[in-house]
Amino acid sequence: MDTNNSFPYIFKENIKELRERERPISEYAVETFNNTYDPEAGYNVKLEETPDLIKLWSIFDSILSSRFENLEVLPNDRYKSYWTYVQNNERYESKWHSHIKTASINAVYYPSIPDTTGTLSILTISGVEAEVELNQGDLVVFPGWLIHKPNPQKHSRLPRVSINLELLTSTRPVFLCNNEKVLW
Repeated sequence: MDTNNSFPYIFKENIKELRERERPISEYAVETFNNTYDPEAGYNVKLEETPDLIKLWSIFDSILSSRFENLEVLPNDRYKSYWTYVQNNERYESKWHSHIKTASINAVYYPSIPDTTGTLSILTISGVEAEVELNQGDLVVFPGWLIHKPNPQKHSRLPRVSINLELLTSTRPVFLCNNEKVLW
């Protein structure tokens, strides 16, 4: 799927500013995941803020400022959060879900993708499943209500790391897409 033109509810940007920090970000996420993962609690693990995650959030915020209107962030400490999901070809959860209760805008950063067969599937508004190809360093941005699932990588035992960023606003964001305004 061409995430920058064909569907106005998802786009991606490759974050070159963090290229040299991808390994330490991935190592922190894997260590946190391995130490705190509880299958009963779900497959995502909350991350504590680090300088690298603060930098990631700053980049995310800059992207949002340039691509959206009507962003009124909630004035409390619940407006942003970081989560990680770590999988390989033997251990994964691939379930359809959304972030409608926790985020107006959701983004997923991929600092480690050892096997590109681990894609992201979304359900379009017409109910059609579409697959988004991922590259290491990608930040994929979509509305919190968009139903999606991580697809398992097929070949690698090395961890694929994703960092989920959630922004909660008091207004519906307006995405500036191809000279049009799209309500998210």
